[in-house]
Order: sequence, then C-alpha cells, then structure tokens
Amino acid sequence: MADSYIYRTRSNWAYLAVIALVGFLAAISYFSIGNIHAGLIAVVNTLAICAIMWVVMIQPKIVYSSLGIEIHNPFQTIQVGWLRAEDFVTKYSFTVVTADKKFSSWAAPSSSRIISRNMHDSDYRGTGLESRKVVATSDSPRSESGAALILALRYSESSVKSGTAGEHLVRKINFLSVAVCVVSIGILVYTLSQ
Repeated sequence: MADSYIYRTRSNWAYLAVIALVGFLAAISYFSIGNIHAGLIAVVNTLAICAIMWVVMIQPKIVYSSLGIEIHNPFQTIQVGWLRAEDFVTKYSFTVVTADKKFSSWAAPSSSRIISRNMHDSDYRGTGLESRKVVATSDSPRSESGAALILALRYSESSVKSGTAGEHLVRKINFLSVAVCVVSIGILVYTLSQ
C-alpha cells in the first residue's frame, strides 16, 4: 500500500464552482450596467461565501496512512492509530469507533436507500465486505461512506500485518478554519446590512 492516501469527495468541487460562477456572473452584470459599488459588493460576498464553502465542503478529508487514519472535519482534526480504532461504522457517515468515543467524518456521508436497488452481489467482490452476512446500503462501494470504509479496512489490515500501525489518538482544533468562517460571516453581515 502507498504510504498515505487522501480521500475527498470530488463532487463538492462542482458545487463550489457553481456558487463561484453564479456570484461572479452577478458581479459582471452589475459592472456591465455601470453599478460599480454593487458589483464590488457582489465580488466580496462571493469570495466570502466561497471561503465558507471551502471550509465546509472542500477542506473535509480522510487521510489514510500506515500509522493510522486522520479525519479532517471543518473545525477539528482527529488522528486515530489503527490499533486504537475498534470498528468502522457507516450508518450516517463514515465513523471511526474507539473505546472512548466515535469520530464521524464530513468527507464521507452515507448514501440513501435508492443506491441499494441498483446493487448486485458482484459489486462487492474484492472489497473485503463479502464475509459480512448483511451489507448495509451505506457500506456500498458506490457510496462515499462505503468507499471510505473499504479503504480503511484495507489500510488497517495491511498496517497491522506489517507492524507499522500506531496506537495514538490526537484531537486538534482548526483555528484557521474558525477564523475564516468568522471573518467571512462578518463580511457578509456588514455588506448585506449596507
């Protein structure tokens, strides 16, 4: 296995691009009719909204390594060693269960029930989930949480076999993300009150 792998939902980039496009098109329309002040406010608001969306939608990720798993949520980063992780759950989102607490990831939400209608037994081959008697919809390899689960099972198994698995548990607050959100919300409140 590779030393580390970053898992992040790719569709969120499209959402951010649509938000930026709509905001900048609004600014261009203001500039084109000669309303410079409204155009500048639209640009500032678009940048503030994009900053908030970056923190909430793009920044969350899961980093798999030979030592353990890192869950990067918008305002907190959690590092859990493979030996400390007792189980992985995908009920609402990909969750790492330890003896003390559960840590959910914003980067891998579970899917709806509709995806299970399109699943076939062959979709689970080679995923490591064949041994389960009942495979939940959220465990599906087509869902974000299912893909994160499969990667976690593979990295955990190979790290424990090779003896590189760690037993650490570290929680950190992302102060930069908090500051970006506070400043962006402040900018939005100020410009919208004008």
